Amino acid sequence: MEANIRNRNKKVKETAKKRRDALIDILNEEQLETFEEFIIPLRKRDLIASVSTIRRDLKAINASKQEGSYYKLDESAKKNQYIEKLNDISNEFLIATDVKIFFIKTEEGYAQQVAYYLENIYSDKILKTVVDLDTILLFVDNEEVDEGFNKFVYGEEEQ
Repeated sequence: MEANIRNRNKKVKETAKKRRDALIDILNEEQLETFEEFIIPLRKRDLIASVSTIRRDLKAINASKQEGSYYKLDESAKKNQYIEKLNDISNEFLIATDVKIFFIKTEEGYAQQVAYYLENIYSDKILKTVVDLDTILLFVDNEEVDEGFNKFVYGEEEQ
């Protein structure tokens, strides 16, 4: 029973977060004057909420009626919401701070083939490869560079 309550509470929190995120998007896209006007844009996003819920959510995200009589996010609240969204997705991306960039010029038409082999040989070192007809840009994690990679790039060990 306790697990059911926890699951229900978790679901309620997730729904509230989705609804509040949607309200932020709506506030950035539209100028709405009444709580009732938020109902249709929320429904378009497959979210259902009562006027009282919308009122509570707008208060929670620091949205208030402005001089022009429409609801708007406070600038600091908007920044905080963006920070929160960034933090929510931050575990979905990699940040490498020690990156080496290599520019490789090949004969015309060979860049894709060379890049393919490099990516397969050094997949644990190469973060990103940008390929053109005759050029390759390699973004390499400097912490992963070893003797073999240096020998390929420099023709011998890096000095």
